[in-house]
Amino acid sequence: MNSLNSIFRPITQTVGEWPLQQIIIISLIAVLGFLVAKLISAIAGKQVEKKMDSTSGLIARKVSFYLLLLLVFAVILRELEVSIGALVAAGGFLGLAIGFAAQTSVSNIISGIFLISERPFNVGDVIKIEGNVGIVLSIDLLSTKLRNFENLFWRVPNEKVLKSDITTITKYDIRRLDIVTSISYDDDIRKARDVLLECADNNHLVLGDPEPIVLVTKMGDSGIELTLRCWFYKTDYLALLTELTQEAKIALEDAGCTIPFPHRTVYVRNEQDWEKAGKLEK
Repeated sequence: MNSLNSIFRPITQTVGEWPLQQIIIISLIAVLGFLVAKLISAIAGKQVEKKMDSTSGLIARKVSFYLLLLLVFAVILRELEVSIGALVAAGGFLGLAIGFAAQTSVSNIISGIFLISERPFNVGDVIKIEGNVGIVLSIDLLSTKLRNFENLFWRVPNEKVLKSDITTITKYDIRRLDIVTSISYDDDIRKARDVLLECADNNHLVLGDPEPIVLVTKMGDSGIELTLRCWFYKTDYLALLTELTQEAKIALEDAGCTIPFPHRTVYVRNEQDWEKAGKLEK
């Protein structure tokens, strides 16, 4: 206890006992140190982002900022005549106590380090976690922050992210789109396949390599199920989905194909039929 008192005695002095010059110096160190840390970390982040990617730039910016803040804090402690060596020794016991009290936070930090090193996704990627889809805004030590397509902010603890199955939708530049439709059993399958392939060939958003194909995937209760499969650049997803679905429907109708839908036939008996049925049962 005496050692702790000797460490923090300069800080526990009242402000009135501090020289005005010392107060001004400490205030300047704190303000200028914070501003310089922000400036240098922003420059470091931009340089790393130019050479690598946005995720690495974000990590470099945050790491350099907190390291510089730690340096500013050490300078302030020295100005307050606090023994940094003794403070570190005392902080070891304090850190141990905090570690037991904040196991969830420590677990999130460790998970964040694994996410940063493994990098299953980057800032700006669209990912799916447990059925939820969002755009990655930042990868921090405690949590991963996202924005979903309803423009809602979404914060996920890193421990949960690390334990979940993650699908990075925008990992690769080229993606596949499946347009599923069906035709009547009375329609010509070969004609319907040609119509769908022509729709894909005429759409400027569909890539020629790999080539579009049409699969006969199912003989359903109401009709034959066809799947138009094509490839596109990931940035064209919504436009291609809307255009190709509309074009496929119009083209099939123009070709005389019937797009079936589930239906049910109901037979209604009159009273005489019910009487006859009752007599037969007897």
